[in-house]
Amino acid sequence: MFSLLLLIPILAAGADSKDDGPQATNSVYRALVAEGFEIEGKTFTFPPPLLHDGQTAEVQREILHSLLESERKAAEFLRDSVSAPFILKLKDETTTNSLVRRADLWFAVHASLDDIDLDAVSRNSAEAKPIEVGNMRFESRLLGASELEARGIAVPKADDPAKTLFIHQTGRLLDRIHVEGTDMMVASRSANSWVIAARTDRRFDKDPKAGNRWWPISRRGNEEQAGPAHPFPGGASYVTITRLASDPNVLVAEAHFSFAEPRAWFDGAPILRSKISLIAQDQIRQLRRDIAKRKERSKTAKP
Repeated sequence: MFSLLLLIPILAAGADSKDDGPQATNSVYRALVAEGFEIEGKTFTFPPPLLHDGQTAEVQREILHSLLESERKAAEFLRDSVSAPFILKLKDETTTNSLVRRADLWFAVHASLDDIDLDAVSRNSAEAKPIEVGNMRFESRLLGASELEARGIAVPKADDPAKTLFIHQTGRLLDRIHVEGTDMMVASRSANSWVIAARTDRRFDKDPKAGNRWWPISRRGNEEQAGPAHPFPGGASYVTITRLASDPNVLVAEAHFSFAEPRAWFDGAPILRSKISLIAQDQIRQLRRDIAKRKERSKTAKP
């Protein structure tokens, strides 16, 4: 549902991963770009990334210049700073019962591509802290092998060229909405980039413990009450993390995501839409702080 919230712990985890194979092994990414993702009978297509493997430093420089509109802004975008700018473009579309919030996001971090550790997500899932921002709270947990087997879902093999995870996410939005869903996330690596793609898994639509659903939250005095549950159409996203040809210690993350916002949540008002920029800024800056702290610990640990 919220791709950026999945990306932060992956990038901040530390160096432990190995090359997991080419981007072509990422089935979710390929499907999103080639076929799109269906929400309430309408298909939403995803653009290919601007930056990708095989580009020269000059080509990447021209792409960033075009995206940022000037060399000065491009240099500011690539600055090694917690507060370096990011680019966020928002667009709304509609289905029968929902608005579909769509976003394109770009930002840079100064880190090594080898620092990205997907295995840390599995190791740290039980200790993952909730993310709170903008009067919203998000939690996530990995579904284990026994949970997948109980649902007749094949357990991903450890030696697969792409790493597959099933992640159940729960959100509390503005003390008014509880929403949850289970995503299938696939990550793959090439020599100079990672691709991490996720989509709501329809096999969990009616799952009693990890379902795709939402319900309203109401209060009577000091007591909180949950309203009736409704199906949640979910969403999809992908993130590419590309090492710049001109500087291997600079990574540019590019994210494209779409998620349904049922009209019953806020009657179509842009309340949740207005929070997307705040979430992006908060999480990008936290990511950069975490990377800076890890670098500092690495320096002090050296004899």
